[in-house]
Amino acid sequence: MSNPRNIAQILPQWMQATNEQDEGREYEMERYELGFRTDNLAPSVKEAHDAVQLWLNDILHGEKKRARWVTLHGVPGCGKSHLCIGAIGILKNNGKRAQKWSWIKLRDDIFSQTCPGLVQQIKEMPYLAIDDFLSDDRAKGASVSLLYELMEARLGKWTIFTTNLAPGDMQDARITSRLVRGRNVVVNMQDAGDYALIQYRNRRTLNKH
Repeated sequence: MSNPRNIAQILPQWMQATNEQDEGREYEMERYELGFRTDNLAPSVKEAHDAVQLWLNDILHGEKKRARWVTLHGVPGCGKSHLCIGAIGILKNNGKRAQKWSWIKLRDDIFSQTCPGLVQQIKEMPYLAIDDFLSDDRAKGASVSLLYELMEARLGKWTIFTTNLAPGDMQDARITSRLVRGRNVVVNMQDAGDYALIQYRNRRTLNKH
């Protein structure tokens, strides 16, 4: 754990602005292990990492009145899903009721009605990550309607979303509006690149020398 200090002293500017909406927010900031190092990575990956760290700290330090969403959008392979998995794993290890779902798996299970009560479960889950939403075009209209229904129910609940789409690329304004509403945070990771591909290229470069 770090020494007790005002969180605003160690946050990027956009997070400081979010923090200023919460008068008196001070606690001992803890750094959680999310499964990868952020050095030598694109600045947006570090920003996403910090956003998830703050999300976890607010949950695990009891800041429930500040419930919000974090949305990570960027190219495939930039680390969005990795951060989701790490965050939900930490919550589970701390005794929280939390789930991470692939959007395609969740959507297909709901539409096939193989899991009765799943829609209500997702709406009520205290801590949730939905990974890679609207990542394909199958049943597009129905998919968007389902996502909107779930988002509407999850306003005011702790949620992480990831997507390959930038908010401006989403054709339904209702989805974009909810992603950016209130204290919700959106991190643009479009400059990050495919982490695995970058590491592969780096290894090949090193092997040539």
